[in-house]
Amino acid sequence: MQRILILGCPGSGKSTLAQQVANITLLPLIHLDQYYWLPNWIEPNRETWQHKVLELANTQQWVMDGNYGNCLFNYRLQRADAVVFLKLPRLLCLWRVVKRILGNYGHIRPDMAKNCPERFDWAFLQYVWQYKTRREPHYLQTIHLIGTQQNQKLNNSNKHIFILTNKQKIANFLNEISLLYR
Repeated sequence: MQRILILGCPGSGKSTLAQQVANITLLPLIHLDQYYWLPNWIEPNRETWQHKVLELANTQQWVMDGNYGNCLFNYRLQRADAVVFLKLPRLLCLWRVVKRILGNYGHIRPDMAKNCPERFDWAFLQYVWQYKTRREPHYLQTIHLIGTQQNQKLNNSNKHIFILTNKQKIANFLNEISLLYR
């Protein structure tokens, strides 16, 4: 596995898992949030962002975390040889986001862009709450569809899909990765 895409609800642990996987595999780590946000939480224009995502996805090796379903989502899924989806309970994700905001308020997290300090944002909390019903089904369906299509073309040899639903499954996944990269 040379390109590992990590997806899931905010607060599910994408950035933490991506860091752990990058440490084990020694693959370059890409936190999409670091590339998306301009200083002071300014969003880039769509064309610039798509160009950047294309550039990042076209590199040969990476551990990439971040959903950004409206920007080359299918292309990133196709480029990845492993897709990890963190499917954790909504309340746990919301709790983690609130805890993260309170613990880092006013500070810039290592997985975020420069000059984007942690802030309280009701719209983001709503996004987290609604993710399970508005985003997750589409993402899982697309992951399954692309994985199935590619595996049929490649005789089941290249696409690895992991749906991780709890801490134990995440720990097992990390153990598997550790064994592969010994």
